Amino acid sequence: PWERALRSTLLIRVPGVTGGRSTSAIVQTVDLLPTLLDYCQPQEPALLHPADGRSLRTLLETGNDNNPQRAVSFWGNAISIRDDQRRYVLTVNGNADQLKLSREEVFDMTGGDDGPLVQEAIPEAILQQVRELRRR
Repeated sequence: PWERALRSTLLIRVPGVTGGRSTSAIVQTVDLLPTLLDYCQPQEPALLHPADGRSLRTLLETGNDNNPQRAVSFWGNAISIRDDQRRYVLTVNGNADQLKLSREEVFDMTGGDDGPLVQEAIPEAILQQVRELRRR
């Protein structure tokens, strides 16, 4: 259910940029403000602090995502981190003061139209990535 619940269509029209492109690149709503600022180039700084996210300008103009990213999502009592290969889902129980790990899942997102496959035996390389994500 994660993909259907979290993915949405994003349409952007930029004057002077050839339209009609489609991409499966992972982007987030926090990428919209940096993209607008990149195209508009305001004379005065629009923000007191750097914006979260990244400009999608290169992706929009070339169709290439030279800087793939991870998307972090929250749904109910679960947290998801998704990249182009996998989705890691951490489900917790309890209140904010005493969170208890309930379940961890890693989905292989390269399955195509068959949908994601839960990885039953998680390889050590993925476990290392999970430990790194937890540390952050």
